[in-house]
Amino acid sequence: MQEIEIQSENSVPKPKKSASIKPEISTPNQLGLKSIPLSFLPSKGKYYLPGFELSIRSATVAEIRHWSTIDENDLLSVDDQLNYILERCATVTIDGSPASWKEILEIDRFYIVFRIQELTFPNGENYIPHRFECTCDETEPYSEKKPITSSMLSSFDFPEELEQFYSDELGAYRIESEKLNTSFNLFLPTLGTMNRLREIIIELTAKGLEVDKAFIKVVPYLIGNWESLNISTYSALNQDSLTWNIPKFTFISKFADEIQKSKKQLLKADCPNCESKIDSRIFLDSSFTVKDLFLISTGFSELVCN
Repeated sequence: MQEIEIQSENSVPKPKKSASIKPEISTPNQLGLKSIPLSFLPSKGKYYLPGFELSIRSATVAEIRHWSTIDENDLLSVDDQLNYILERCATVTIDGSPASWKEILEIDRFYIVFRIQELTFPNGENYIPHRFECTCDETEPYSEKKPITSSMLSSFDFPEELEQFYSDELGAYRIESEKLNTSFNLFLPTLGTMNRLREIIIELTAKGLEVDKAFIKVVPYLIGNWESLNISTYSALNQDSLTWNIPKFTFISKFADEIQKSKKQLLKADCPNCESKIDSRIFLDSSFTVKDLFLISTGFSELVCN
């Protein structure tokens, strides 16, 4: 079976058109929701279905109680809690109809969670510091701790070389190669795709079946509709991938590598000395952990004393 046939049956989403973009974050409505313009997201809203709209609200005490159970040494626990916040505090509609939070792209998740954090602590009571450094001046290198804001979270920088393959209609990358005598689509994975894939891996492991690590790396990018991904479609795509030639596998593998590099949580700030942008990994500073997003990271006295 040709890969494009599998994708046509199980993976290709509805045709895409540019979603409307609002100029700025709105004021809260009676439900306490704030609309997030798609242009603010790391993806810039480029890969979403037509009519996609996203709103968020602040987290409640009940949700923060749940968040407090996060185990930062367990990546699955971190993943679950980030998704829990989105499930409870984010509202997605497509053409005005309610849709699942699982339609959100994986590359946009952390930015949206951070926006929810800012709504939850509007007066800066959960101050999250990060040290920015620049060595442009060897005599007096720049080093300063600043509060992290969502505006510091870097946008999604995708290689310009791949723009020639992007299809606005599909919201995906369409590769048609006479050289390889093949065509295929590559998508940016949604949270629904990643959740389904995780469930499949757990199922295969429970049955004592070997998980193809090379395929696991690339399969999220073959799925345009997360609801189509199940153990049957996964197995069919896996079998089909064994027929790929070396250039095709290399292209898809390198595509996956570029996404992984681009989606790292980077912060950007301006150096006051050389005025260049400083890039810094958000969790390099030991004073800040994932748990601190929704648990106030101050001393005991500061929490209860004036």
